[in-house]
Amino acid sequence: NLECTWFFEKKRAQYKWKDRDVLVVVDEIPVVGHFMEIEGKLSDIRAVAEVLRPALGRKEPRNYKELFLAYCEDSNTQSLIIRGAQF
Repeated sequence: NLECTWFFEKKRAQYKWKDRDVLVVVDEIPVVGHFMEIEGKLSDIRAVAEVLRPALGRKEPRNYKELFLAYCEDSNTQSLIIRGAQF
């Protein structure tokens, strides 16, 4: 008996690092921005992160729901008027 309490639309692009068992995942969150995750063994994640570091922004500790709600508050926007998000 599951009840949907919120949903969130995102676009995801997934890339396999050619010489390591690592996935680099880029999510596009409507109106909020782009976010990247590196998935794999910790040693491989660190190596890939070092290569990508010049292109990376600061680390983001908040989850997508927290980011989206902060965006809505900062921009004085109601989440219901943004397509692909409902809380």
